[in-house]
Amino acid sequence: RMDGAAMQIQCLFRGVVAREFVRRRHRAATMIQSHWRRHQAVLDLKIALFDKTDELFNERRKIMKAKLSALAAVLIQRNMRRYRDHKFYVHMRKEKNEADKRISTVLVSIFASASQIRHHVHPWFRHLPQEIVEVLEQIKASLQRTIALMPVTGKICNEEIGSKSGRCTAKDLTLEQDEHGPDLATHMLLSIVHHLLAHVPADVFSPTIKWACYALGHTAVSFVNAPVHELEQILLGKEVPTRPGEPMLSLWQDTAHIKHHHDRLMTVPEENL
Repeated sequence: RMDGAAMQIQCLFRGVVAREFVRRRHRAATMIQSHWRRHQAVLDLKIALFDKTDELFNERRKIMKAKLSALAAVLIQRNMRRYRDHKFYVHMRKEKNEADKRISTVLVSIFASASQIRHHVHPWFRHLPQEIVEVLEQIKASLQRTIALMPVTGKICNEEIGSKSGRCTAKDLTLEQDEHGPDLATHMLLSIVHHLLAHVPADVFSPTIKWACYALGHTAVSFVNAPVHELEQILLGKEVPTRPGEPMLSLWQDTAHIKHHHDRLMTVPEENL
């Protein structure tokens, strides 16, 4: 009985010790597993973060590459256009400087003709051939009457008598004659330069006309802010004796028979043109 009781006590004690030992092993195994799983989870999270960071980096690199490519293209285009425009400017400046030497006579003639608008005939009238003078004397009155009765309205005074008004654009710098021919302003300019620029070669005639129009327009605009000069009639021979047989001395008396009443109806500003 004593041995049986001792064995039972030993069994119970050994059972308690074994269960405690197994419980401690279970807790240790659970602790190891939790730490290992936490380590694996941390690694998985780091890998996911690294993948996301790498994706963002690659996307940003693509965007920056595209942006830098666009900026590089814009920079190349800007420098190329600047070089091209500077080259064009140098060429245009050189062309203008060369043309200014040829168009000074044209501008002087145009403004000189405008300064004689008060008279019934222009002083150049005496330089025309005799057959043309005779024709102009016959048709002057009827031509002025037709112009007076025909209303002229339009833009920039670039009109044909009795025709529909037309707008002037950059294309008007080069003359393209159609079935109706040039308008009045172009015809007047061509008539003047035909006589004054007869020595100009054909290859530079077009640039000469272009820069003549440019200078004429800018000079006309500069008159807007110019001071008003009082009208001063310059009498030929008043200060310096004229040459013998000067036709200007008696030009107005010689052409008084073709002075029409439309000439008296025309008024101009009382200032020096």
